[in-house]
Amino acid sequence: MGMEPLEAYGSTELGDVANQSWNSAGLIFHPDNNFYEFIPVNDYYKMKNDARFVPKTLLLNELEEGEEYVLVGTNFHGGILTRYVTGDVIRIISLIDEIHEIYTPQMVFSTRADDIIDIGGFTRLSEKTLWLAIENLCIPYVDWIARKEYINGDAFIHFYIEFKEKVENLNELAEKLHSEIKALDQPYAELESITGMKPLYITILKKGAFSRYIEKRRAEGADLAHMKPNHINPSDQAVETLLEMSNWKL
Repeated sequence: MGMEPLEAYGSTELGDVANQSWNSAGLIFHPDNNFYEFIPVNDYYKMKNDARFVPKTLLLNELEEGEEYVLVGTNFHGGILTRYVTGDVIRIISLIDEIHEIYTPQMVFSTRADDIIDIGGFTRLSEKTLWLAIENLCIPYVDWIARKEYINGDAFIHFYIEFKEKVENLNELAEKLHSEIKALDQPYAELESITGMKPLYITILKKGAFSRYIEKRRAEGADLAHMKPNHINPSDQAVETLLEMSNWKL
C-alpha cells in the first residue's frame, strides 16, 4: 500500500530547492523560490585558493551533463539573500527527460564543498571515498578524521585514526591505505604516476581518544551535532583536543 517516497533537496537559507518527479530519477529545480546560478566546481576551488579570482556563474541553460557545480541562490518573495554561495556541490545527471517530456536539467546532490580534500587542484577526495578506503583496510577501527596539512609548502592528507587493534607496521598501513584510495579515485592514482607523489600520512590515536573527546565536549555543553570532530578538515582546535585526549593520562 502507499507510494514510494520521492527525494527532495533544500536548505535553511533557500528553502525547497528541488524535488524528484514521478520517474524517481534526478531532482528538478523549483523555479519560483529562488533565482539559481552555478559555479563550475573547479572554478570554485580556484576562487578559494586565489582571492583575486572571480568565477563566472552559469545559468540553467548553460549547464552540462555529468558536470559538477556549486549552487548559488538569490531569494525571491522578500528573502534577504543575494547570490548566496551555498557550498553544496550538485551534479547534473541529464539535461532533459525525453520519456516524460521534462525539458529542464536534473540534478543530484554530490557533496559539501568543504567536505573535500583538494591536493594541488589535481585530485579532490570526498569523505565517502576516504571512508571506503579505510573500510577496505579490513582493520577494525573506532573512528577517524582527515585533513589537508602542509610540510615545506607541500600539501598532503593527514589521517588520524583510532584502531581497535594494535597496528604493527605504520609504513605498511600507509602504503595500503594509499593503494586503496588509488583504486577508488583515478585522479589520485594519476597524481602518483605523473608526479611520484604519495601525499599521505597517518597518526594512530590511542584507545579511548574519541570517547574522551566526546565526554569533554559534553562537559563543555556542546550540542549533539558538535560532539564529534568533522571527518573532513576538522578545525585546528578539534585536532589539538583529539591529540590531547589521545595522550591523556590519569
